[in-house]
Amino acid sequence: MDVAKIWFHKALVWALAVLLTASVGSIVQTQFNLAAIAALSEPIGLVVRLQVTAQDLLGFMPAWSLVVALALLPAFTVAATLHRWTQWNRLAWFMVAGVAALASALWLLNSVFPITPIAALRSSAGYWAMVSSGAVGGWFYVRLTT
Repeated sequence: MDVAKIWFHKALVWALAVLLTASVGSIVQTQFNLAAIAALSEPIGLVVRLQVTAQDLLGFMPAWSLVVALALLPAFTVAATLHRWTQWNRLAWFMVAGVAALASALWLLNSVFPITPIAALRSSAGYWAMVSSGAVGGWFYVRLTT
């Protein structure tokens, strides 16, 4: 495989990892928001949950994808460099990088906006669920580039 094909493959897998991470994050934030609404009223049925999830995948996920892309690119670059230097577990480096990238991005968002722009982040469980989607992206990237 020549260098151009290797870089194209890595770029394609990175883009897919961004989409997977953003999709998981979008689904997580939707379910946390619906749980908060259900706590104020009646339980929310499966059909409504699926409809709202689909709407958020179309509405929230594209904007969240941009944040995720900007966060994962430098994080994965650092993870690859650290793996090269240390030869430690590549999967662990990328999963930790994904979590750290989203934690950093969310910290930056919360610093810029006067309110928490993503409602799911108002609880610790929501925060950790959102940043954990970065581990999913790191796992995916390693599995498809190894």
